[in-house]
Amino acid sequence: MASDGDLGDFEDHGAQDDARRTTIEAAPEPVDPLADDFKIGDPVVDLANGRNMVVVGKAADRADAWSERNDYDLLGNTGNGRLRARPADPVYTCVYVASVDSKPTKSYDFPSSRLGRPEYENVDGVDRVYRMVARDVFDRLFQASMRTSGDLAPADIAREAGIAGFDQNLIDEAAELAEAATLEGGEDGGE
Repeated sequence: MASDGDLGDFEDHGAQDDARRTTIEAAPEPVDPLADDFKIGDPVVDLANGRNMVVVGKAADRADAWSERNDYDLLGNTGNGRLRARPADPVYTCVYVASVDSKPTKSYDFPSSRLGRPEYENVDGVDRVYRMVARDVFDRLFQASMRTSGDLAPADIAREAGIAGFDQNLIDEAAELAEAATLEGGEDGGE
């Protein structure tokens, strides 16, 4: 058995090992154009340990502001530092999910550079979770508005959704789906 300080079969290659270690520890620049744009419900991967998580909120627009407000050096955290977290990184609140049966008991705040997107979101035709949910909700709201003569017109819903920061393309998609569903319902004689 090797004693403390004994490297066993490993040889010390000095500067060569230092250069290799620096290269390995340096996090690559994000290639995902949405890397800093996570939404509630997005599945993510903790790049420091490879564990699956879900985004449950946005804690701060900037990591340096989060650190100041919480009196904790988020960028100096070992996992975040290895991944080269930046002061301008948005900070997201996440929970780890191990399986379908897991019941998260604690949430954690991470700078965006520590979060990765699962590959399924890069598949053509597969939308992000929040877009699918939001489009479905707006589709249903638009349909309900079109079926009734209430105080809330589809244009009002679209305007309020835009003010709330929802993507205009998403709102337009939902409105088109609702209009098509309403026309189909009318042609079939049902509402």
